[in-house]
Amino acid sequence: MSEFLDVLNDQGKPTGVTAARSEAHAKGLWHGTVHVYVYRIIRNKPQILVHLRSARKDLYPNTWDPVLGGHIQAGKTPAEAVVEELGGEIGVSVWIDALIAGPILKADKGFDKEFNHIYAYELPADAEVSFKDK
Repeated sequence: MSEFLDVLNDQGKPTGVTAARSEAHAKGLWHGTVHVYVYRIIRNKPQILVHLRSARKDLYPNTWDPVLGGHIQAGKTPAEAVVEELGGEIGVSVWIDALIAGPILKADKGFDKEFNHIYAYELPADAEVSFKDK
């Protein structure tokens, strides 16, 4: 099943066109992603969640990564994408109001052209995390 993404112009604005994720990468179409830094505070010390990406990932398989996230599906806002990604990747329910929005970074990696919406999320100290390997 293909993921469909909103195609953006080189300024990060929607063009009104959607494309399959594979097409966006093959043709070098601009699209949006979310990158979420998940942390918690234990005894006044921050801990950042780091995870090993699945060996089945098409981008950066089997590498350590300090961010969670993914592509912003067509018709979704970046904050909605964060809520879906954290629920799907680590089994955590997140309220949009609990997200800390950071900058939007333009990343031109050849055929992978993204506007990365950066967020932070403070995980409650007693929260249970359950990784869902995709």
